[in-house]
Amino acid sequence: MLPNNAVVTAKIRTQMSSFNKTLPSFLAIHHSFGKDDSKIENFRTSLQMWNQLASAVNQGKWIADTDEPTMVDIHIAPFFEMLFAW
Repeated sequence: MLPNNAVVTAKIRTQMSSFNKTLPSFLAIHHSFGKDDSKIENFRTSLQMWNQLASAVNQGKWIADTDEPTMVDIHIAPFFEMLFAW
């Protein structure tokens, strides 16, 4: 699930690492059932990064801007599904 291209693989690992830093604020909202405004506001700062990841998908590519799914897509997709389900 990681490409042979070392540059793309490094980009994927960086994306995953950056995304993981946003998870505590996302999960805090989930655990409060979306009823704590301070937790929602804290997550709001992370949304820009989530939008950047989703922008490649809007252009017909996968999250890593590749033509085939990679590890970053598998890693991040469940969290986007949870967000959309809310």
